[in-house]
Amino acid sequence: MEFRKKLLIENEPNECYSTPVYDSISDVVNATLCEKVDGSHNLQCLKRNCSDCGVKILNFLPCELDVSDTAEFVKKLIETFPVHQHRATWQNEQFQNLVRNLPEKQCVCVHDFSENYRCSELTEIQSAYFQKTEVSVHVTILHRHALLEYDGVDSSEDFPEIITEQFSL
Repeated sequence: MEFRKKLLIENEPNECYSTPVYDSISDVVNATLCEKVDGSHNLQCLKRNCSDCGVKILNFLPCELDVSDTAEFVKKLIETFPVHQHRATWQNEQFQNLVRNLPEKQCVCVHDFSENYRCSELTEIQSAYFQKTEVSVHVTILHRHALLEYDGVDSSEDFPEIITEQFSL
């Protein structure tokens, strides 16, 4: 998007008349899909199986039509991103719905970790580089109903009070 803005400033206006500058990747994706029906795109469009839409309908400036490996990679990302974004949005909606409607005496636990963080000193000698300690960071987010004895408020079916706690190891 920044590259396109720069190109539009540098080129003649009549050369760039039908080349919009998008605000976000979602805008780029929406420009390559058929119109939404009932609030969402058709699955065939998202999977790029529709003959009426796709990356081919985007307008490119001549200098944007790069055939290098990097350009192909960007085009492939634009092709695969819609179904990924749709799946991620659907999963997030399902998760949020589950937490909002959490059954009593149940909890939702999300556990993630990042491994191989290397511990380093501010200044090091070369031999110390090969003997570094590595750690994994484990993060857990727990969504549960409030308990009177721990939280000072009690969750009930009529008035659910969901507590979110975070733990890191």
